[in-house]
Amino acid sequence: MKKILVVYYTQSGQLKELVDGIVNPLENSDDYQIDYFKIEPIKDFPFPWSNTEFYDCMPESVEGSTIPIKPFNMDGDYDLVILAYQVWFLNLSIPFWSILQDAKMKEFLKNKKVITILGIRNMWVNAQKRLLAYFNENEVNHVGNLVFSDPNPNLVSVLTVLKHLTTGKKKPIKFLPPYGVSKNDISRLPSFGKLIIDAFKGDTWTTLQNQFVDNKGVAIDFSLRTTELAAGRIFKLWSSFVLKKGEAGNPARKGRLKIYEFYLLFLIFFISPFSSLIFKIVYILLYPITKKSLLKTALQLH
Repeated sequence: MKKILVVYYTQSGQLKELVDGIVNPLENSDDYQIDYFKIEPIKDFPFPWSNTEFYDCMPESVEGSTIPIKPFNMDGDYDLVILAYQVWFLNLSIPFWSILQDAKMKEFLKNKKVITILGIRNMWVNAQKRLLAYFNENEVNHVGNLVFSDPNPNLVSVLTVLKHLTTGKKKPIKFLPPYGVSKNDISRLPSFGKLIIDAFKGDTWTTLQNQFVDNKGVAIDFSLRTTELAAGRIFKLWSSFVLKKGEAGNPARKGRLKIYEFYLLFLIFFISPFSSLIFKIVYILLYPITKKSLLKTALQLH
């Protein structure tokens, strides 16, 4: 029997829903045992969030700060580890990054086969870049990456995700679609579990990511990826600016966080539509090159 461990952190439950859909074919087989480890911070983040609490975690997300996690045990030898995570401010969520920094987790993951699963709004490349560096440093055998995102246009998803985070409801705005991964993508999830079964049976782990990509298992957009790479550098400047006024929860930094909030919303609603249009034109004009670039990003495991 093959043993699989799922490590995840979720607030709304969507990420767990994605994982459950993917591993469903394996759970229905006597050949696989699946264990779950939910990451639990000693002092968890709120859900729904208040506006202040939401923006207050930006600097620590960008800088890769850690928080205390409840004690955990990683006993047993697993044939596959699934790491399911969210993206916060273009980076790995603080609880997920915190568990990865634990010495026991680093030792546990060494030489293990690992599949990553992301449930996101629409940007993930910066976060995955940080995770790939971690994998290389700690000798993790990353064999697959699945990315599922909100399919709605960027400006629409900004409105719906902010309402979702502050109300806990997927459809809080009249006349706008619900936030989150589409029902169509949810219905496709078991097909990726079957690909994992095939990899176990045929020991075809080296080609698994190609199969994920061929079956549209990695959501990626050229204009969003290009925007994100530039925004990652800007977020770093903002995080340094805010941290000069203290650590998370310090009232002294509220003013700078409010400036950042206005800047971010201005960037999203007034600047990004024009930059996105330019990037879309570039994508079309240089299609052979841009398509190859996106494919390279989607296939990257190391």
